[in-house]
Amino acid sequence: MGEKIKILVGFLVLVLLVGGGLFWKFGGIFGENCESAQFVGEYEGYLEAAGQKLIFEVEIVKGDEGKPFVAYSATPEQGAYDFVSNDEILSGCHLSYELAVTGLFVDGNIAVSAGSMTYEGTILQNGISGTFYLKKIVETGGFYEEEVSIESGDAVLAGTLSFPFVSKEEEDRKIQKKSQFSAVILLTGSGPQNRDENIFGFKVFKVLADYLNSIGFAVLRLDDRGVGKSTRGTVDITTMTFADDAFAALKYLQGRADIDTANIGFLGHSEGALASLLAKTSTLNLDVNLRPTGTPVMKIAFIILMAGPAVSGEQLNLWQMEYLARASGLDGENLNKALDSQRAILAAVKGEITWDEAKEKSKPLFLMQLGEAAITMSEQEITEYVDVAFEDTVAQAKLPWFKFFILNDPVKDIELLDVPVLVLFGGKDTQVPAAMNETFFEQAALRGGFKDYEIVTFPDANHLFQKAESGMVDEYAILDKQFVDGFLDKIGEFLAPFAREKEGRAEISYRVSEK
Repeated sequence: MGEKIKILVGFLVLVLLVGGGLFWKFGGIFGENCESAQFVGEYEGYLEAAGQKLIFEVEIVKGDEGKPFVAYSATPEQGAYDFVSNDEILSGCHLSYELAVTGLFVDGNIAVSAGSMTYEGTILQNGISGTFYLKKIVETGGFYEEEVSIESGDAVLAGTLSFPFVSKEEEDRKIQKKSQFSAVILLTGSGPQNRDENIFGFKVFKVLADYLNSIGFAVLRLDDRGVGKSTRGTVDITTMTFADDAFAALKYLQGRADIDTANIGFLGHSEGALASLLAKTSTLNLDVNLRPTGTPVMKIAFIILMAGPAVSGEQLNLWQMEYLARASGLDGENLNKALDSQRAILAAVKGEITWDEAKEKSKPLFLMQLGEAAITMSEQEITEYVDVAFEDTVAQAKLPWFKFFILNDPVKDIELLDVPVLVLFGGKDTQVPAAMNETFFEQAALRGGFKDYEIVTFPDANHLFQKAESGMVDEYAILDKQFVDGFLDKIGEFLAPFAREKEGRAEISYRVSEK
């Protein structure tokens, strides 16, 4: 959970935030008679300056009328994404643009050799020079994609519905045949996420969608409320809100002629896994004892849980607190103070004690944070520090999202499962620990008499299922932007029985995505 934890930024962002007018300027020579389509795509590489080497990413997409292209740039290790270009210039084979963020000039040449395209040159920022190197990511094939809008309550969710790739000849055959496809709805983790679930430069859901398309599934992925092209709506957002959005996405696919309504499932990551369980429960008709009765409201064929908690939010929060405290060097009495402080805050969230009582119980932690500095401070200064520190600490805890998260226990939803489920954990996940959640899932399934599940833990995987060293969040950006070996294969193996294509009810109209 909490994928978008703030991180300390390095040299470039610290410099970029000083003064006005950030300008990244790109230049390149492609050779004669080139066209803009040649350089549209994604580039990965690095830049070096002042002894630092940072991952550098650029994506160039076709623009609207009057804009030949738009460029997005990122330095993932600094948590800096989607700096968008303006004042683009395209003259023959020379490409240049600026990103208005503050004073970095980039200039280089693009060369094509042996089918690959590279772009390298120099950078200059506030008198500091360096170099950069980028290589275009070459992807084969493409998938049919459609921009969709889905109403959920008073929000409108925007997203992409993509379909398996076929050749032109196959496309004609399928349209004539009126095909339907099995489908997967992807549900993002906590924090504001776009449809690609782009976390420190790793587009988790884009990679997943491409893979699922390649094995025969249609895939629906959506921008979260208030992110990208989705509206926020007026409700206080909680995990239940995301479950309602998942239900709306399911209802949308159930009404499409090109989707096999008997084979639609959820794949939820982290908080998205909790949302998928809540949405599955909401499809059931339950009696007064909260047991299924009668025909479900809507059918779900399968569920995949990626790093999904199987314990209450309160239990998970305390585990995360202890793990991170120990990792930072706390132990003994100081660790107990930190945990007691967190328990007091959680008790106030649940209404068991007042916030004033929680502040008093948390005071030893804040005094410990002051350390020897407290010796030279007046009583009033100490009181003011505790007041500010406490309010800063509980600002998120007072939000409706946090209260729902703390009180929500997925065990009850696991007990009601009645469709095949694949449960995936990372052995080095420091946000949703594998061992604890494996055990609680198995115990809940046993109580509910549910046996149609498989639990797989990838020993070297982190919360994003990258191959990790420590598994800590600050490592995400520097790891390879790909899943650990065997991860996608396991998903494909689980989904094989559902990968069906049959005659549909209407013609299909697609466009092919630009790769």
